This record gives sequence, structure tokens and C-alpha cells, in this order.
Amino acid sequence: MSFSESLAQLMGALGQLLQGVQQAPVASSFERMNEVRKRVPVNDKGEPDTGFMQEALRVFDERAARAFDDLAEMLAKAGHGEHADAFADLEEFLLPDRRGIAKPIIRASRGERDAALEDLQKAATDSARTPISRVLALDGLLHLKANDKVAAVGRPLLEEAERTQDWHLALDLVARLEHANKQLGDRTALAALEKDRARIEKAHDEAHPGHRRHQHQH
Repeated sequence: MSFSESLAQLMGALGQLLQGVQQAPVASSFERMNEVRKRVPVNDKGEPDTGFMQEALRVFDERAARAFDDLAEMLAKAGHGEHADAFADLEEFLLPDRRGIAKPIIRASRGERDAALEDLQKAATDSARTPISRVLALDGLLHLKANDKVAAVGRPLLEEAERTQDWHLALDLVARLEHANKQLGDRTALAALEKDRARIEKAHDEAHPGHRRHQHQH
């Protein structure tokens, strides 16, 4: 059985379990997935080969991708803690940018919110991580409605993105900071962000003439 088929089958079994089907073949699906996982080509860091993963995940549509993203947390909330941990472990293996991000969200679902927020804050401020991974950690904080933490952690990240002239990352960060500060009702911060956005959009447009920016809205 291929990697894609094994993953689809596992997600199907877990979906059945969430719908209350006690006989859902979860254990056998996890066993099969773990066997297939051993055969996934990895790089020297033990991360799955990017080309292999792109090909393997290409068969999943947006709806399936959203289900994949939500599954571990839904399992945790429904009281299937062991399966939630196992799926979060698989998620962090398949998508290395989510390492240390998927699992804290499970912890928060179990009531370990403070520890989860601390883990996500660490991930967001870890300069050894890829920019996308740090943005995903911010998204985790937003998801848990820790808007004050997003505002505190996001501002230095934005300054760093500007310094390195990573305009796409900067726009992604502005969108998240705007969302957090709207929730906090911080008008001063929002006014400052408006200036930041104008400045960054100008720099972005000069660096990428004719490049549309619509994908950076949050």
C-alpha cells in the first residue's frame, strides 16, 4: 500500500472514531502507517524528502488538508488522547516546520494551556527555525487566542523580517499582528501597524514589481 493510501485510510479510520464508530480500524491503520513511514526517504536531519512529500500529498484536496490539520486537536478534545499524540507525532514528522507546534496545541486541548503557550512562544522566537515555522508557531498562539503573546512575540519577528528584507514574511506577520491587536483593542499598536504595512508594501512592490499581494491577508 502506498504512503498516500495509508494516510488516507488512517484519516478515514480516525474520522469514523470521531463519529462514534467504536469498531473503527484505528490500531491496524496506525500500524500500517508506521510501517510505511519507515520507508519514507529522509535527509540527513531525519526529515522526509521534500520532493517525495510533495508528490505523496498532491492527491489530497483542500478539504482533506484541512481535516489533516484539525485531526489531532479534534481527537484530543474528544478524549482520544493516545491517538491524538500519535497523529500529532506523525504530523510533525511529515511536516518538519510543524515540529514543536502540533503537540503543544494538543496539550492545550488537555488543559495544559500555560505550558503549551510557553512551547509555542519558544518556537516563535527560535531563530534556528525556518521563517514559516515561526509563523506557524504564531498561528498556534492565535488559534489558542493568546493575542497578547502574539503581539509581544510578533513585533521583534517583524523587525527581523524587515531587517533581512523578507517582505513576504513581513506582510504575513503584519496580518497576524493586526488580527491580535484588533482582538486586544490596542489602537496605538494598530495605528503603528498601518504605517508598517504601508512601508512594507512599498518595499515589497519595489522588490517585486507587478507581484500581487492578496495572499498576505489574514
